[in-house]
Amino acid sequence: MIFHLPLLCAFEEATMDSQPFYLRLFELLAVSIHQIAVYLYQQDGANHTHQDYQRWIDSPRDSSKWDGYRHPTAFCHTFYIAVERYPNGDADTVGYWAEAKIFGGVFVFDRGESETECNELYLHSGRRAGPFTLFPLTMEQFERLVDFLLGETEEPAASRSPLPFTATSENRWRWHTWDAMARYHIFRDKYERSVKPDKPTGCVKSAVDWPEIADELYLIGAMHDYWDGQRVDKNKVRAALERLQQITPSSPVWPNRNAHSWTKDLLE
Repeated sequence: MIFHLPLLCAFEEATMDSQPFYLRLFELLAVSIHQIAVYLYQQDGANHTHQDYQRWIDSPRDSSKWDGYRHPTAFCHTFYIAVERYPNGDADTVGYWAEAKIFGGVFVFDRGESETECNELYLHSGRRAGPFTLFPLTMEQFERLVDFLLGETEEPAASRSPLPFTATSENRWRWHTWDAMARYHIFRDKYERSVKPDKPTGCVKSAVDWPEIADELYLIGAMHDYWDGQRVDKNKVRAALERLQQITPSSPVWPNRNAHSWTKDLLE
């Protein structure tokens, strides 16, 4: 396997059992899985070759139909198909796909202003059911992954595996995929995704992608109940307000995160 020298040096310099140590370990793990998948794909298949798939891609079809688009490989994460930018071409799309299948998402990192740091881990899921947003591991998930990789136990590894991870409403702070790379330096390698100059608008906002939407809707409902003189659970209101602070500037709820002034009277 080939690892970039800056990554190896950063891992070597990190203090054992520290957050930077674990994050660099996760990065090494992701790069390893990626390279293994690339290698296996490059061997080509005996029963189903790359040429077979290419013939299917090139076969006549109505590109206006829902199934008219063809991915560059049969194994593909739809956000990671910038084949012309990848060192290994279409084989790298398979590498990202393998990461998503094994980990529950492609491992990307907060690189900071210098774009060389490793400040936080996020996963970019490839599941059809979502989320499309980048999500961090919960503290429990983080600790389980560390224990799975480094823990000393006689328990079979398979029974201890926390993989693959799936996102729930507990996995906050979420990032829009465009904001993550275009504005906030969240990626593993700059070439991994093509980003358009302008942020896609989109029209559907879901609590699967943005858990804070559920909190926002709850507070709106609670506000009407409060104004109608109905009983409102203060603990639930307080918890929803706290969760609204666990959001990023890319969240659709960001502009309204402090807009629930009615709760001041309720919680006095």
